[in-house]
Amino acid sequence: MSSTGAIKIGTDEQSIWVQVIGKGNFNNSPSLKAYIDACIDQGWRNIVIDLGGCTAMDSTFMGTLASFGMRLRDVQGSVFIADASDSNQKNLQGLGLHYLMVINPSPASWDGRLDLIRASCETSLVQEESSAEHVLEAHETLCDADEANIEKFETVLNVLKEKKS
Repeated sequence: MSSTGAIKIGTDEQSIWVQVIGKGNFNNSPSLKAYIDACIDQGWRNIVIDLGGCTAMDSTFMGTLASFGMRLRDVQGSVFIADASDSNQKNLQGLGLHYLMVINPSPASWDGRLDLIRASCETSLVQEESSAEHVLEAHETLCDADEANIEKFETVLNVLKEKKS
């Protein structure tokens, strides 16, 4: 596992399962976005993001998660957040993402099977170098998800837009 974190993936009968180990950040969000976007295009409608091993998330990673919630909302799908720590849950809610995803559902369809599902997540996504365009898109998604985020990320958006032009 790299010092920035790792993403492992698997499936159960109904869902794509994403296990975040270490940090969810701009380094591992591009490959996660490409993978989940392809799964949604193939017809998957339930995505579980397992944060049990996630030590922290940056705003780019959370913007990537928001993009899944927005896409799945449009096709009657769902994003579920499993085993989020208090701090990760607070960060997601602080950006208004609890309106796009179900955080720590109880009871959850995976109750009693969490260890088995985690063990089935054997495939690791290869990390890609994050581009300014990916970071910009993730932050624009956060602003689309909750207007209160515009003020929070105004400086970041301006800098990234300047780099793009």
